[in-house]
Amino acid sequence: GEVDRTSSTSLGDEALTREEKYRYLTAFMLFAGAQYRRLGWVMQINYGVVRNGNTKMFRQLGPNTGFDSIGNHTPSQPLVAFLDALCVDDNLPRTVLYSLNPGDFTTIASVIGNYQDSEIPGKLQLGTGWWFHDNKTGMQEQMTCLANQGALGTFIGMLTDSRSFTSYTRHE
Repeated sequence: GEVDRTSSTSLGDEALTREEKYRYLTAFMLFAGAQYRRLGWVMQINYGVVRNGNTKMFRQLGPNTGFDSIGNHTPSQPLVAFLDALCVDDNLPRTVLYSLNPGDFTTIASVIGNYQDSEIPGKLQLGTGWWFHDNKTGMQEQMTCLANQGALGTFIGMLTDSRSFTSYTRHE
């Protein structure tokens, strides 16, 4: 009922409170996670980024033009609550969690360890080093964390959405 009221409010002229926005987004994420599970899809969550940090350049060039930064928060408690809510209802899909902050790698790896099961080996994954970690050192840090905290043998491998053509050699 609360989510329905929030939807009605957002469709009208009233502004949503911060709590209403988070309640709605949480409900959406729980719904999406359940649908991913039902359809056999993999849920991917990316966080730890500060977008469009230079207002002057954002106004001049627009979004996604190279003025993003690494965020410095590790939302482990909300992440645990989210994954647990999906797990309790048997709605937890295969999931990959990425963070731009290498300081988050160990936290993510410890959280996903709570939700591994015998159904799918490596059901939850620490996402590969990407963006600012799309280099030898970044990839080594991510894989070292994965090997130390989990099972490197279930690692799904590296991304191919690199912004740098020369980084494709990492698949060799």
